[in-house]
Amino acid sequence: MTRLSYLLLTLAILYTGLPVEAAAQTLSRARQGMTISPLDAKHGLSVNPIGWTFDFYNVEYEGKISDGATVGAGASVRTWPDGTRLNGDVFLRYYLGGQAFHGIALGLKVGPTRQSTGATHLGVGFDINQTLPVKDLVFISTGFGVKRLIGAKVEPGWSTDDRRVFTARFNIGFRF
Repeated sequence: MTRLSYLLLTLAILYTGLPVEAAAQTLSRARQGMTISPLDAKHGLSVNPIGWTFDFYNVEYEGKISDGATVGAGASVRTWPDGTRLNGDVFLRYYLGGQAFHGIALGLKVGPTRQSTGATHLGVGFDINQTLPVKDLVFISTGFGVKRLIGAKVEPGWSTDDRRVFTARFNIGFRF
């Protein structure tokens, strides 16, 4: 499958599957006299729609492990003039306000990165995020961070900064 196929599949899931599931949960709870609250959400799935115009594809899953903390995984693909960079991370985020999926979060991440040169290295880093609810189960998540590639050597044409991977994102997603 191509990257575009993966992106379209992700979009199909986000824009058809999750809202229907969330609506069904809400209807089921309403019939039982219960209401669903964003605080009840245990998972979040998001993509970066703006990046598509720049050949940057990103998807991220986040699961609530406590009131103010989440764990998750994310992957991104970015095409540069000299090649493609693939990046994957698992992460732990702590929301400073004590409410997962809402407000400012500090995160630690680890995962592999394949540079456009073809070299793949494990990296560790951190990120700073801001998640804002748009509507009950819809959110916008922005963030930036840096990851240091372990064992990466300066190769011909590389600068020392090529051993660090800087990340930025603007994701839109659903909580469920």
